[in-house]
Amino acid sequence: MIKFRIVIGITLFTIFFSCKKNTDQKSSIETLLATNKLEIEENKNQLFDKERLVDSVSCDLNKDGFNDMIVLLENPEPKFEYDAKHFNLPIEIYITDNSKILVKYATNDDLIFSNPLSCYSDGYLRTVCNGNFFTFESDICSGDVIISTYITIKFVENQMLLHKYGEEYFNKANHEEKIPAKIWSMDDFGIVAFDELNEGFFIKLRNTKP
Repeated sequence: MIKFRIVIGITLFTIFFSCKKNTDQKSSIETLLATNKLEIEENKNQLFDKERLVDSVSCDLNKDGFNDMIVLLENPEPKFEYDAKHFNLPIEIYITDNSKILVKYATNDDLIFSNPLSCYSDGYLRTVCNGNFFTFESDICSGDVIISTYITIKFVENQMLLHKYGEEYFNKANHEEKIPAKIWSMDDFGIVAFDELNEGFFIKLRNTKP
């Protein structure tokens, strides 16, 4: 009977937590820190502003057995709340160091695309992490064409490098049109560090043949 109550309790907690995933995002950050038994530094300026948190993903980028964090923050400049959470988002990467302390490792304020304004697009969608690779997914647009973009970064030998950039296309004015997807790799753009990436880089890359 006791085991049965425990199973029911765990199930109800799981359902409740799933329903509150978005509202409890800040709590999940604290849970991650506690799980890793990290000693947060007294200098709070080295940690991200949780009030501006848009999205976060945890994964072991440097494969040291401790979760690292990829954090995206609100853009403070746009007057509209949606734009602030989907365009020009500052990115902060936190790595667990040898002392098991989570420290800021890299930043980039220019990688997530700006609002094209001339057409409607969703902007930033999500970040997906797989091992030492992580991908930023966004929707932008050009005229009637929605462009789904995929920016994949690889953490290797203490460096964060652009690994691949991909685009998929959908014509809102002609749903039957088949537009081939494009993928650019390091063979096309060479070695490019994470902190060197910006929207202008990808605009130029888009005009080259992969």
